Amino acid sequence: MAKGSRHSSSAWTAYAAAVWALIFAVFHFVWASGWYIGLDAEQARRAFAVRWKLIYDLVAGGMCLVAVPVALALTMPWGRRLPRRLLGFFAWTGTGLLVLRSVASLIQTAYFVATGQFSLAAMGIWEPWFYLGATLFAVSTWRFWRASPHVLPLVIACAVTALVASPADAQTTRTWWPTTGSVILGGGRLEDSTASVTDSMLDRRILPAIRVR
Repeated sequence: MAKGSRHSSSAWTAYAAAVWALIFAVFHFVWASGWYIGLDAEQARRAFAVRWKLIYDLVAGGMCLVAVPVALALTMPWGRRLPRRLLGFFAWTGTGLLVLRSVASLIQTAYFVATGQFSLAAMGIWEPWFYLGATLFAVSTWRFWRASPHVLPLVIACAVTALVASPADAQTTRTWWPTTGSVILGGGRLEDSTASVTDSMLDRRILPAIRVR
């Protein structure tokens, strides 16, 4: 029962992210059609008169449509049949774009507050809407990626190894990349292997304790 309850609590954020993306996609296409719901009509009319801004709006709407099945795949059973790397790429890319957009908005809002120029009316509803989307996709994507706990430690270990390895170890250091099953040697050669990790930086004994799907 507890397991089902945990699944439900983790799944609702993905469903909410899908609904968020679908609603935003609809609004983008509505705006492109000339109905400026939720926007300043005059400013929107001038903006959409510029061709590249109209194209940008349509592209954004298309990206939101793609985000709907991506969000659902993070939690639904059929999502497990998709290539994990591909799904992760789309999920992390979308999350990154939303987070960057939201951080930029928060910095601008903080500036307006500090200079006494902030007003809720000028902020409108779409800035908080971006914050909501960024939060939902970030939580959903993180929960999806955390579902494979054996992959993340190796990714982190390899990243740390690559950062701290000295040039003197370049010819002997072997960096293991769990998603490819290959070993990239310091000299630029590629060798197939199923269990290789940096000899000089990581203890060989940690590998048996970590199983990679």
